Amino acid sequence: MSALKIDVENVSYDFHGYIAADDGFVSSIVLYIVLSKSNGNILFGAYYGAVGGGENDGGFFLINIENGSSKHLDYDEVDGHSQAGFFDLVMKALWTLIDDNEGDLILSDEGSKHYAPDNDGIWVDSEFDGDSLDEVSKQWKILLRFES
Repeated sequence: MSALKIDVENVSYDFHGYIAADDGFVSSIVLYIVLSKSNGNILFGAYYGAVGGGENDGGFFLINIENGSSKHLDYDEVDGHSQAGFFDLVMKALWTLIDDNEGDLILSDEGSKHYAPDNDGIWVDSEFDGDSLDEVSKQWKILLRFES
């Protein structure tokens, strides 16, 4: 499947995503949008998922494809960031795909429309750039799995 068309505040955007789930419970989700800027293509992304002990957490990332730079941002680092609006947009889109059910992450109705997992419970859209995420994902609180 190619990019996800997700409406945020009545505007449709193309996102790329990854969802890992088991028995209807989401363990991790990553979503990003690619924007063309004067200095090249930039990925603005958000992630959320289980961090252990029944807790969920997440954060944001920024990747400049042209120069290979990447940055992980916690929630408090996004406030006041010059690109805060893009991070907010991605997090809003992420929360259209999942719901929090008393601490358990589950797919929303919208998320269920897109989630078509492999045998390991993982769904990744065909244009998801896992290679670009490699460096910044080492700083995340959640772990991604691409197969069991």
